[in-house]
Amino acid sequence: MQGKGLIRFFLIFMLILSVYTFALFLPTNVVENRAETYASQQVSSLPEGERELARRTFRQKYLDSMSNETVLNVGFRKFNYMDLKKQQLALGLDLKGGMSVVMQVDLKDLVVQLSDKSEDENFLKALTKATENQVNSQDDYITLFVSAFREIAPDAKLAPIFQSELREEITFETSNSEVASILREKANETVGLTFTRLKQRIDKFGVTQPNVSLDENTDRILVELPGVEDAKRARDLLQATAELEFFDTYRIYEIQDRLVNGNTRLKARAAALKGDTSATDVATLEDSLNLLNANRGPLLSKLSLNGQIQAGQYAFQRCVIGIANVSDTAEINKMLASPEVSVPRDLRFLWDAKAIKDQETGSSTDDILLYAVKVPSSGEALLQGDMISTAGTDLDPETNAYTVSLGMKPEGRQVWARMTQAAVGENREVAIVLDNEVVSSPSVQSAITSGNTQITGNVTPQEA
Repeated sequence: MQGKGLIRFFLIFMLILSVYTFALFLPTNVVENRAETYASQQVSSLPEGERELARRTFRQKYLDSMSNETVLNVGFRKFNYMDLKKQQLALGLDLKGGMSVVMQVDLKDLVVQLSDKSEDENFLKALTKATENQVNSQDDYITLFVSAFREIAPDAKLAPIFQSELREEITFETSNSEVASILREKANETVGLTFTRLKQRIDKFGVTQPNVSLDENTDRILVELPGVEDAKRARDLLQATAELEFFDTYRIYEIQDRLVNGNTRLKARAAALKGDTSATDVATLEDSLNLLNANRGPLLSKLSLNGQIQAGQYAFQRCVIGIANVSDTAEINKMLASPEVSVPRDLRFLWDAKAIKDQETGSSTDDILLYAVKVPSSGEALLQGDMISTAGTDLDPETNAYTVSLGMKPEGRQVWARMTQAAVGENREVAIVLDNEVVSSPSVQSAITSGNTQITGNVTPQEA
C-alpha cells in the first residue's frame, strides 16, 4: 500500500508540474505567434529571396520590444515575457536548435600589452611558438608562452620585458617563475572579466536559457544559444570588442529645446500619416499611430526629460537627459535618429548600463537613464581604455564607501588633464562608457594632472 501511495504522489506531482509548465508556455507562445504574424506582414512586399532574413529581424525586434511587457497576471504577481521564458523547461540545442560556439580568449594580445609592446627578439619568437602550439594543446596560453621562452632562450630573463608595465609587481631581480605566476594572475583576471562580460551581453541579447561555461584550463568559453535564428547578429555580439571610452557630456538644459521641438515635429508627422491612407511605409505608419499621443507627442510620451520629472527640479545629474522604460529604448533611439529631431553633429545618445534602482527597496526597476555625450570629429573618444595603466577598487576610510582608482599612461595623463581642466569650472560630468553604455558619470571636482584618478559614488563592491 505504501508503494501505491508513493506512486500516486509522484503522479499527482508530475501532473501539477505539467500544468505549471504548460501555464508558462501558453502566454509566451501567444507573444511568439504574434511576433511571427507581425514579421510576416512586414516582409510580405519584399522579394522572396530577401524575406527570410528580414522576417527573422522583425520577429526579434518584436520580441525585444515585449521583453519587459506583462504577459501573465495572476493577481498577486505579474510576469513579463522574459520572466516566463527564464522559468520554462530548458530545451537544448538537440530539441530546439540554435547556435553553439567555442571561444578562445586571446591572451597573446594581453601579454603584448603587459610587455609594453616589446620588440625583444626572444619574446616575439616565444609568442609565435606559443600561438602555434596552442592549436593542438590543452595547456593555457601563459604556460605555453613561458615554456616557449625558456626553450628559445634558456638563460634569458622575463622580468626586464614586463618591468615597465608591471613595475609595482616586477623588478629586474624577479625570477622567471615569479613572472609566470604574475602573468597567470593577470590572465585569470582577464579571462574572468571576459566571461562575465559575455554573460552580460547574452542576457541583454534576449536569448532564453543560454548556457555559458568556462574551461579554466584552456581559457575557452562555450556558448550555447538555443533557438537563435540570426547567427550573424549573435556572432557580432559575441565577438565585438569591449571598448572603454571617456567622453565629455551635454547637459539637459543645452539640448532640451531641440528635443521638445523635435517631439512637436514628430507629432505633426504622425498626424499627417494618420490621415494619409496611401502611405506605403506600413511599419512607419503603424509605429507612428501607436506613438501618437494628443497631449505629449511621440517622443515625450516615451521619454521623460530630466527637469520635467519633478516640476522644474533636476531629478538626476544634469548630464542625464531623461528616463524611459527599458522596453521603449528601441523606439526612442529610432525617433532620436530621425530628421525631425535636430541635435548637434557631435552629439551621441547613450543609455545607462543598468536600470535604475528603487530608492526605498533598492531593487532594480524597468526604467533606465539616457545620456548625451560629445564625440570628437574623429568619431573616437579622446581617452580610451588602452591609455589606462592600472585600475582597482578602494574603501574610503572616512565615508566607508567603495571607490574606483585609475592610473593613466603618459599619453592618457595629458588627455585626461585637458578634459578635466575644461570640465572643472562647472563641475561638469564625464561619461565613462563600456560597450556603448554609460557605466559611470562622475563630476569633475578639480583638474587632474597627475594621471591618478579616484571615482566616488554610491556603488556596491561588485559595481566598483
